[in-house]
Amino acid sequence: MQSDGQRVPCFIELCCGSAAATLRLIGGANARPAISYQGAKTGYATAILNVLGLRSGQGADAVVLCDAGPWAKAWRLLTTPEGCNAVASVIRGWIGEDARALWDRLRAEPVADGWAARDVAAWLWLEGVSHPVSDSFFGELASHGQRRGDHGWGADESGRAMIPRGGERATLAARVGRALSWPPTIVSNADVSTVEPGTLPEGAVCLIDPPYKGDGTKKITGYAHDLSRAAVVEVALKWAAAGASVAVCESVALPELLELGWYSVEITDCRVGQKRTFSRCKSEWLTLSRPPAWTPERQCDLFATK
Repeated sequence: MQSDGQRVPCFIELCCGSAAATLRLIGGANARPAISYQGAKTGYATAILNVLGLRSGQGADAVVLCDAGPWAKAWRLLTTPEGCNAVASVIRGWIGEDARALWDRLRAEPVADGWAARDVAAWLWLEGVSHPVSDSFFGELASHGQRRGDHGWGADESGRAMIPRGGERATLAARVGRALSWPPTIVSNADVSTVEPGTLPEGAVCLIDPPYKGDGTKKITGYAHDLSRAAVVEVALKWAAAGASVAVCESVALPELLELGWYSVEITDCRVGQKRTFSRCKSEWLTLSRPPAWTPERQCDLFATK
């Protein structure tokens, strides 16, 4: 685990989604994804870094982001100042347009193979104002002939469109336009089970936030590119064998890894901000390849002595 306060040589976030932990690491305590996102680790980002012996704003010499869904396409632009400015400019161009007309038009547009600034802007706005209801949302969205609305973007549980208010466009444009100073970053939309670590620098840290299976009695989250529990364990062991400090997020500690001598920390009560109201996942655990640098109980003891 890191403890000297220096930049992390390489921070890897697999199944990264909105990459909340990476943003917190490189951007500081106030860095957060541009939109709220189902399953995001925004509320747990600080606790996750603490358990890994890292701190907000510590920075990294290099970053690897991997996601098999739409976020990989978005991050290819949002990890560069030029990309952020281009996306923000598109969103600002929609300010003042009738919300209903904009909503219907964006949902009906075909999705291109390669996402340009307009595609990223449309996806961020549509997803940012309402949560998806279709499991296919988490899959590969860039297919010719499919409309954005086909993937459940911007629909409530009955399938009705959820028309947002007007002010959110200016807010989103401002958030996107505040680009971070990203270190050299590799972005991949590959299935994480197929990604090989290669040669990692000493001190590399790997965070894995896979589809949650819970205790195995029911499926908690659905991804079009799903990962079985066995695949998650295999990925974790692979990156640990390559030399990374590995942490796996789940609603339970992973017994398959604990049996191999791994460690676990529950961070459920460490969530900052809105609590999980509608999610079936009520607990949050980290399963770690190395001893935790911090635990919530230890934090309580420190506060009690002051």
